[in-house]
Amino acid sequence: MDSHRVVSDVVVMVLHYLGVGIRFSASMPKIHKLFYQFSQDPEFSELFEGFTFYLRDDFPDSPAVSLAFDKLDLSKLLLIVDSREYEVAKKLADKKFEISKGFSKKEKRLLKKMAQEFKKEMIVTKWR
Repeated sequence: MDSHRVVSDVVVMVLHYLGVGIRFSASMPKIHKLFYQFSQDPEFSELFEGFTFYLRDDFPDSPAVSLAFDKLDLSKLLLIVDSREYEVAKKLADKKFEISKGFSKKEKRLLKKMAQEFKKEMIVTKWR
């Protein structure tokens, strides 16, 4: 992992690549489960170095996933809509988003692919 990024940046970048105005389910159990599945996929597993998932009865829980969502919510980069959906804010989807510099071209390609899988699984819609 690049020394200029933190573990939760993987989650942030997946959401960055969803695009502005994209809405998706705010079900945290579903979100945690999906990132756990990504972490178990040999294609994506290297990006999840340093992640911890606590396998609970109801869903796998990761502090890094929770931290990413908390940071994005507090900074208004991820908006909560009707307490059931998140919406990607323009600043998060911006092509010049700063943390993207901490990833190689190969990693960015994998993050984009994860974003596409995320879209399929989380029933996202384009709002704007």
